[in-house]
Amino acid sequence: MRYFLFFLIIAVAWAQYDAYQLSGMVLNRHSGEPIPYVHIVATKSRQIVIANKEGFFSLAVDPYDTLIFSALGYHKGRLSIPDYLKEYQPKDQYIYVIQYLVEDTIELPAVVIFPYKNAQELKTAIVNMPVQTEPMQIAYNNVSPQIVKYFMEHLPADPEERVQAAYQRYLMFQRQAFQRPYVPLLDPIAVMRLVNYLAKQAKSKKRSKNYNYWIDED
Repeated sequence: MRYFLFFLIIAVAWAQYDAYQLSGMVLNRHSGEPIPYVHIVATKSRQIVIANKEGFFSLAVDPYDTLIFSALGYHKGRLSIPDYLKEYQPKDQYIYVIQYLVEDTIELPAVVIFPYKNAQELKTAIVNMPVQTEPMQIAYNNVSPQIVKYFMEHLPADPEERVQAAYQRYLMFQRQAFQRPYVPLLDPIAVMRLVNYLAKQAKSKKRSKNYNYWIDED
């Protein structure tokens, strides 16, 4: 019985340390004011909570968990639960913490304000704005005929270009096939009329001056 109670006490004590209920506040390190709606993620248990508008939060954490705090305009904060437990050694499963976050400095590019009164003055200033000649010269050199000819002669065509070239040649041959000139001898009706005309000419003793063999006769 005594061994049973001993193991029961050990089991209860061990069970108390399987998880901790962590509660705390997220504050601004410089001003000490609460930071509202901070996003908190537990990396091991995959829990996600959001602090309220007073910066308060509470969640169950694993003894080997790590919390990541993130908020807009602040650098991310990190809290290691194992390090916290080693330093403070809590007596129960309830632990408390105050997490500070440092503001993130965001540098915006300079804004130039031009003193134009209306759209017409703005258009005139844009037209008269000096153009940088160096980028234009670089672009002109890149498309010069000598450089284009060099690349056409030395760069091998990739498989996609070969397929496109073959397809273009196929379309060209198809277009030429439909544009061939019309040959009357390939028309069976025209051939039949020509044969009838020649047969009539052979039977006739007198040569007819009518060479229009395209007219149908009754």
